[in-house]
Amino acid sequence: MMWLAATSTEDLAIPCTGDATGLPVQVAFVPVAERREPASDEYHTAAWAVDDGQDVIVITVGPGSAVVLEAGQYVVWARVTSAAPRKPVRRSGSLTVGV
Repeated sequence: MMWLAATSTEDLAIPCTGDATGLPVQVAFVPVAERREPASDEYHTAAWAVDDGQDVIVITVGPGSAVVLEAGQYVVWARVTSAAPRKPVRRSGSLTVGV
């Protein structure tokens, strides 16, 4: 589980397994209460990085960024967008924003 203050803008590092590093990746955040997968237009462009020797997906979240989330709990989804004919989507954790 990840936690982020509602007033914070920072890079969120999302652990990811598999061999997709270097391929275009996107991330979506769906409120837990909605119990669904994200729609295609809910995804945001992200990037790959290495954190403590582990491949992670990185996306900037918070006020002033392209991804501003209200206080609440979210399911984090990641998808690789250029692995034709495959387009893997993975539930990648949870995020609590605010108290």
